[in-house]
Amino acid sequence: MRRKKVKKGKNEKKFKNLTEITTDWIWEVDKNGIYTYVSPKVKELLGYEVSEILGKTPFDLMPEEEAERVSRIFREKVIYKRPFYGLENINYHKDGHLIILETSGIPIFDEKGQLKGYRGIDRDITERKRAEDKLKQYQFMVEFAHDAIFFKDLKSRYIIANNKTLEAFGLPREKVIGKNDYEIMPDKKEARMNVEDDQIVFKTGKPKEIVKHITGADGNEYWFQAIKTPQFDDKGKGNVVGLVGVARDVTELKRAQDEVVAARDYTDNIIKSMIDTLIVADSKGKIKTINPATVNLLGYKEEELIDKPVATVFEKGKEVTPFKGTRMKKLIEEGSIRDYDMTYKTKSGEKIPVSFSGSVMRDKEENLIGIIGVARDMRETRKLISNLENVIQELEQTQNQLIQKEKMASIGQLAAGVAHELNNPLTIILGHLELLLKEAKDQKIKNDLKIVYPETKRCAEIVESLLEFSRKSEFKLEPVSINRILTSTLRLIEYQLTLKNIKVIKYKHSLPKISGDANRLRQVFNNLIWNASASMPKGGEIRISTFPDDEKKNVKIVFSDTGRGIPEEKQKRIFDPFFTTAEPGKGIGLGLYASYTIIDAHGGKIEVESQLNKGSTFTVTLPLTPPKSGKTRLPHQRSIKA
Repeated sequence: MRRKKVKKGKNEKKFKNLTEITTDWIWEVDKNGIYTYVSPKVKELLGYEVSEILGKTPFDLMPEEEAERVSRIFREKVIYKRPFYGLENINYHKDGHLIILETSGIPIFDEKGQLKGYRGIDRDITERKRAEDKLKQYQFMVEFAHDAIFFKDLKSRYIIANNKTLEAFGLPREKVIGKNDYEIMPDKKEARMNVEDDQIVFKTGKPKEIVKHITGADGNEYWFQAIKTPQFDDKGKGNVVGLVGVARDVTELKRAQDEVVAARDYTDNIIKSMIDTLIVADSKGKIKTINPATVNLLGYKEEELIDKPVATVFEKGKEVTPFKGTRMKKLIEEGSIRDYDMTYKTKSGEKIPVSFSGSVMRDKEENLIGIIGVARDMRETRKLISNLENVIQELEQTQNQLIQKEKMASIGQLAAGVAHELNNPLTIILGHLELLLKEAKDQKIKNDLKIVYPETKRCAEIVESLLEFSRKSEFKLEPVSINRILTSTLRLIEYQLTLKNIKVIKYKHSLPKISGDANRLRQVFNNLIWNASASMPKGGEIRISTFPDDEKKNVKIVFSDTGRGIPEEKQKRIFDPFFTTAEPGKGIGLGLYASYTIIDAHGGKIEVESQLNKGSTFTVTLPLTPPKSGKTRLPHQRSIKA
């Protein structure tokens, strides 16, 4: 008996030593659940001294509902004298916060085999439970995310795939998990490209962004924008053990992009490069977060913008940031602003127009804590608008030219008819006037006839000019030298220009021959030179330049003078028939009209630039190749009968 007591004492001492060195809480209770032994570890777990626990039950340390649940389980175990393992229960720490314990216990019996109580162990699993709850949250977020999220091992087998991933493949989970792309995707070429992308991520250890086309199990085609990020082991060696992928269905966006590309082939590049910038600032206007698009657009490094005033990225000198004046007031009152025209300023000083949208962030008490701003680069959009305006302007110019041609044709036809009707009577009148001048005896009558005759003759000359324009004269285009035509024209009139104190300066370049009518072109050059001389009654300079335009396959002849110039309001009418800037009696307004129609018949154009008291410049542009028809007629003659 003495030996048993000694042995029992030694065992109890060993048990006590064991309970004091273990990291868990060891306890004993009687069959009513009252603590009869408590190890010192209870203070670390629950904050109580041993003496504060002895004589109490575990249920005294639990919330009411939890105490009822656990005591019910304990009573059932006592009845059947069974052990219990891993019973999770919630307890109050001495300071009031909750602790989650995992409790296991085995029954202890007396020498007669009667249940004496339970001996067990409690382990603090509070942090583990929190981690498990957080993991469940993450799993829920992944499972029901709007994007497809998946994990793959080094053999490109799917280890985890959320609902969106399964929807993309059109397959149940059991036909995806553990399979690679070759086993899942019907299009083996697409599968091979997927696996190749995986291998690039595994080898480089760097994320890879891709836009992927896949054919689903239903036969439909889908486009996904995805990023694959390598996953490393947790041993600190940096070994790649797999990848996590996030993919977004951009099928509708891709289809919209393809439709735009079909209309304008260069739009695709613009759409693919549209990456919006993101700036998050606190309530004081200090930048707290920026995305890579902001860094790329503005040319700053991320650390150069963090904690800097948001005004750093906006053009200074105006109310352009969302943190000033009316824009800030609207942001606070309405909570957001959309599509405001603003200007970003890059690190290099470049000004970039953007379409800015922003919204406010508030805490639970509705206090303003920051602003989120998203901006879209509008440079390409504005460029497109500018191009459209240029096209509209060109159409308007073309329309004006067509109106001018029709007007000239109509007036030319009318003038020709009038000239035909007047020509015969004027011829008869002139003949009789000449006869009367010869036979008149009375000097007074003779003097009157001398006044009437020149005026009548001037009328006849005007009618003759009109008839010249109305004659159905066709001309053949043949290779001619512009420089040679200019030389022959100047040879005839240069002496008269010298007498008028007008100096002609020539800048001739080597020109290829063009297809034209030499006599008609000589008439145009003669008209332009005489018009220039008429604008300089006191003398001046006429500069004549010729040069090729190889890119457009044209030649240009430029006539510039130092005369009095043409008023701006008259420049639009300068080529109208019978419109003249000359003094009354010194011109009938047909020279430039004729020149315009001749150049037009050659498939060319004639343009004017002029400033008052500084001079005028007429530019004649002629194509190297002739119009489609080998023969041509002046526009105003095409509907006139001889």
